[in-house]
Order: sequence, then structure tokens, then C-alpha cells
Amino acid sequence: MTQDHAFAARMARIETLTELLDRTPDLEARSAARELVGTLLDLHAEGLSMLLEHLAHEGDGRIAWRIAGHAPIASLLLLHGLHPEDLETRVNHAIDDAQSRLLARTAGELALVSLVGQTATLRLSVHGGCGGACPSSLEGLQRRLREMVLEAVPDVDSLEFEEPAPAPSGSILLPVITLGNLFA
Repeated sequence: MTQDHAFAARMARIETLTELLDRTPDLEARSAARELVGTLLDLHAEGLSMLLEHLAHEGDGRIAWRIAGHAPIASLLLLHGLHPEDLETRVNHAIDDAQSRLLARTAGELALVSLVGQTATLRLSVHGGCGGACPSSLEGLQRRLREMVLEAVPDVDSLEFEEPAPAPSGSILLPVITLGNLFA
């Protein structure tokens, strides 16, 4: 089992145990267990914060950014509010990664339109195949891009796509004044 899978398994186990704890009828035991978990989390947050501060002062100043690129470490840093990059920067990194991994084949472009709170709105432009006019392929591409971005930036609560612009009909509309100038 890889480190990422082992980490994910432990996180799933924590969720299961938390649900069991919430169903425990003994209110005193439940309260004590929650206090214990909270105290442990505070202790870990303080230790991680001191470690990051030490790394920034004693070592390579970029090391915090490099280690934050590993999913399990990034998850811990996010849990404690210690991630060195802000949400917008991490969303843009995830978009760049999705662009290079998935959209290079379709000559598509993905861009962040807005980030309001924890909701990101993206613009997807596809320049190949049916030009974005095939709803099923567009929906599939959006679904995969959503998975990629949310996996990389789990603290985004909602990810939306702008509605694609309608494809041109093939006819060109010219102002009447322009037509008059053509025949003058």
C-alpha cells in the first residue's frame, strides 16, 4: 500500500470512529473524547507551525511550498490552517495541472473566472471535436475537470462552470450602415 493510500485509509478510519463516537449514548465519554481529539489537534497544529517556522528560518525558504505539494502533507496543513499558499493560488495550480494533463489533447482552455468564499467558477473553452457543442462530451469533460480540481484543492466547497457561449451559426450579421458602405 502506498503512503497516499495508507493516509487515505487512516482518514477514512478517523471518519468511521468519529461517527461511532457521535452515536455513543454516554454524553460524558463523548465530551471527554471530543476534548481529547481537540487537544491533540491543537498540539499537532502547534508542532507543525513551529516546524514550518523553523524550516523558513533555518533552511531553504521554499521547502514549505515543496512539501505542501504532497497530498497527505497538504491535507494536514489545510486542516490546521497552515498551508503556505492561499486558496486562489492553489486553485490556479490545479487548473494549470488539469490544463496540461487533460486539455492538451483537446486544445481546450480552462480559466478561473471567480472565487467567492469557497466557490470557484471556471470557464472551459474547447476548440476541437464538436467545438463544445456536444453536450455529453462537454459534461464528461467538466465532470473529470471538477474531480481533478477538487482532488487537488479539497477545501473548495463548490466548483461551477460558466455556461458555454453558443456556437456561431455560420451567418455573419453586419450593421446596416456597413452594408450601405459596401455599395457606395
